[in-house]
Order: sequence, then structure tokens, then C-alpha cells
Amino acid sequence: MRNTIHFIIAVLLWIVFVYYWQLVMQRPMNPDTRAALIALGVLSLFSIVYLTGWVFYNIRIARKFQRRKVRQSYTVQPVQDFMGRWIVADRPEILRAANNIEIVIKSSVVQDKTIEEKIFRVGPAGSHDD
Repeated sequence: MRNTIHFIIAVLLWIVFVYYWQLVMQRPMNPDTRAALIALGVLSLFSIVYLTGWVFYNIRIARKFQRRKVRQSYTVQPVQDFMGRWIVADRPEILRAANNIEIVIKSSVVQDKTIEEKIFRVGPAGSHDD
């Protein structure tokens, strides 16, 4: 339904556009109008030539570098977050499909160094803080 309404609006706007150009073309041509039409024609021609060149340039680059048809999948998971905490994911394959994920920060001391872990695990269903 939405596409039909958009199509009808587009057709009506084109009818208005053609109607106004018909009104403009009925007026006598003066030197300023002729200069404006020549300028519009030159700019339109320049745009067409430029865009055609740009498209062929991009096609040449795509052929040269053998553009891939599918995206590469990356399975490398980050080891640390931006604050330096180690990331631990309980069952990552289940986390991807989970609706609720619980994130817990756990600190532990190992050889006189404090190590923080950011643990991701499946949270209880329907629980969230408001």
C-alpha cells in the first residue's frame, strides 16, 4: 500500500513539473533565458560525463582487485576490553542466541597482581534492572 501511495505522489509531482515547464516554455525566449538553458545543459552534460567516468573507474577498481562476492567472517574474539579487563565468555555459542546476558566483573589476586575479568553469561529470563 505504501509503495502505491508513493508511486501516485511521484506521478502527480511529475505532472506538476511538466505543467510548470510547459508554462515556462510558452514565454518568449530572451537572452537571459537562453544563457540559463545553455548553462543548465552544460552542467547536466558535465554531470553525466563525470558520473559515467566515476562508474567506469569503480568498475575498473573492482575488476582489478577481484571484488569478493561474500563478506569474510572473522571468528577472532577480543581478549581484553578497552579498560584492560580479561574477557571470559561462558559458552559463546549460547550467548549469541541469548535474550538476556549478564555481565559480571570479578577481581582476583594472582602473584601480587590484581586481575579483573569481565564475565559474560546467560542471564535469567525476564530479569532486567529498571
